[in-house]
Amino acid sequence: MTEKHRSNNTRLYVALLTLIVAGLALFSAFSFTSDDSMDGNDWLVRTNISEYFKKTDDVSVVIIEDTLNNKAEEQVQDTLPKRILLLGDSMVEGLSKPFGRYASQNGHSLTSVIWYSSSSKTWALTDTLEYFISKYSPDFIMVSLGGNEMFVNDLDKRRKYVSSIVKRISDIPFIWIGPPNWKEDTGINDIVENTVGSGRFFLSKNLTFERGKDGRHPTLASSCEWADTISSWIMNTSRYRIRMEHPADTVSRSGRVVVLSNARI
Repeated sequence: MTEKHRSNNTRLYVALLTLIVAGLALFSAFSFTSDDSMDGNDWLVRTNISEYFKKTDDVSVVIIEDTLNNKAEEQVQDTLPKRILLLGDSMVEGLSKPFGRYASQNGHSLTSVIWYSSSSKTWALTDTLEYFISKYSPDFIMVSLGGNEMFVNDLDKRRKYVSSIVKRISDIPFIWIGPPNWKEDTGINDIVENTVGSGRFFLSKNLTFERGKDGRHPTLASSCEWADTISSWIMNTSRYRIRMEHPADTVSRSGRVVVLSNARI
């Protein structure tokens, strides 16, 4: 055999060996995948060869945790004085007094709007909310509604009313205080909580209240305890955390109260 023939044979062997190695590599790669793969019009079907290469117990496996930060953004308390607008049904009457003391203690100004017999429907179908937002320019709003809607059956409509109120509040930070249930409601608490979003709804129904003569409205002392619990939640847990330190015994109530006649809607 001449030197030229030997050189040609060597190149042939190398080319053949390269094809074999490449084929085995391709076969192994697709064997270890968990899904079937397609190349052009041909399907490469997964084999079970990977089952023969299981890890043994004497191999240490180091788990590297995800370096992405999946934690919710930490809420920082806003210590600036706020123009607070507290509005809603007759429950506002009891809450306005202790919240007036909280306003004095923490440098806030408070306007309380009591609309007797009002509901989410009342506030959604009138321009009352826009009027008071325009008049007092609040930068924090507390809504207290639901006490007159505990036994309603038109929950789809109530969801639309609540959505309308949220839309009108726009980008002003707000919380919604749920009613102090004296009986189980038909769903208004769930409707409001699911509509306003997390960190904005304070569920009151599971608290214990002393009631007035009507068996529904909390007494003044109970309303003060209610306001204490709400204030702690606002400052430490809610989405919009403003300064709500407990008032000293010597601090008196401040703020204005606006009373509207009974709602007819």
